[in-house]
Order: sequence, then C-alpha cells, then structure tokens
Amino acid sequence: MKNLFAALCALLLPVLAAAQFSISGKIIDKQTTNALPGANISLTNPAISTIADARGLYHFDNLKSGS
Repeated sequence: MKNLFAALCALLLPVLAAAQFSISGKIIDKQTTNALPGANISLTNPAISTIADARGLYHFDNLKSGS
C-alpha cells in the first residue's frame, strides 16, 4: 500500500507543479521611475486583481497556463 501511494505521488507531483504559474513585477512611473505603491493591477482572464505594496511590487500566484 505504501508503494502504491508513493508511486501515485511521484506521478502526480510533476503534473500539479507544472500546472501552476505566477506573475510578479514592479509598477513604476514612466517619467520619474518612482515606485507606485497602492496601484491596482488586474488580469482579465481569470478576473483577479491585486494591489502593489509600498515598494510598488505585486505578485499573482497559482495561475493556470494560457495564452
């Protein structure tokens, strides 16, 4: 039973790990290159959004692959 469980985990782990993507970055003003804290960053598919932190950094986790 242990061997079956270990085999299933070994087969599923790469599939689950490969199916998740992330996007991260920094929002800055084009002219001054200053960070834009509190900026709202949105994705359309899936429809999710996040807010940049005090340094202008943002991050989206657990995204499915797409075009």
